[in-house]
Parts: sequence; structure tokens; C-alpha cells
Amino acid sequence: RRIIWVNEWLAANRNVDPNRIAIMGHSMGSAGATMLAKAYPEEFSVLNIFNNGVDGPERSHHLFGDKYDNLPTNLRDADGNVVHIAQVVDLTSSISSSRDLPLTRFFHGKNDHNGTMMWDTMVVTNIRRADSLGFGMHLYWDERGHGLEQWHGSHWSNSPVATDQTS
Repeated sequence: RRIIWVNEWLAANRNVDPNRIAIMGHSMGSAGATMLAKAYPEEFSVLNIFNNGVDGPERSHHLFGDKYDNLPTNLRDADGNVVHIAQVVDLTSSISSSRDLPLTRFFHGKNDHNGTMMWDTMVVTNIRRADSLGFGMHLYWDERGHGLEQWHGSHWSNSPVATDQTS
């Protein structure tokens, strides 16, 4: 709620176009960005996520529990059903009343062995399902691992070199 409030305040009080607010995250930040963009798709123009395991926390977390608990959230889907944490973190569950997600760019390294966010069958299943549903996502993967130092300077992330920047 705070991020949405800040974005709305900036649009109302500063020179910010509310139709051009993008969100980006890596690792757990990508899970948080995914949650926000899926719950409030009308608030964001683009979602860029790097190394999102799309499976929820592997170990118990004080906010989310773990993926086996699949705790309920305070969100409701378009049919009024309670949304559970597994639906919030994956790429393919619709959790808002909006038909569309923001333009979504998903990047993942196949050599990511970092627990919760690693490349595994859940990631591959989500990529295939998102593709089959025609969500219009941009889905990319290569041989990188998890760390941001492996992403610096690539065409997938911001770089000091103008020709390497995503925007």
C-alpha cells in the first residue's frame, strides 16, 4: 500500500506520468515486484523481474509462511475468492479484477542455484504456462547464475554504457 501511495502522491504532486510508472526487482525483490504488479496491474506500465523463482518462500518467513503453508492473503480475485500466496508469486494466476497485466519482462539464469529463486521445474512450468495462455510476456533465460554482478552490463539491465541499457 505504501508503494502505491507514494506513486500516486508523486503523480499528483510532481512531474510524474502515472501511465509510465515501471517496477523492477531481482530475487526476492522480483517476487515483491511481481506481487505488486499482479495485485495492482493498473498502477504499472512495465514489470521487469530478474531471477524470480515463482514458487514462494522455501523456508518459513514471518510474512509469507513457506510454500507448503500457502497462506491466504487479504487480496480477492475477480470472482471474490481469497488469493493465496502461491497465486501471488507465480506468473500465471490472475489475482486482480483487471484483465491485463502490465507488460512483463521475465529474465532468469539457468545456472541460478540460489534456493527459493533458483532455476527449476517450477520456473520452466510457469514459462510454458504463461506462453500457452498468451499473456504477452517477454520471457528470457540464459546461462547466468543468481548474483547481480553477473547481470551488470548486459542488455537485460541498466549499464553505464548507453548501448547496454534497457531503456
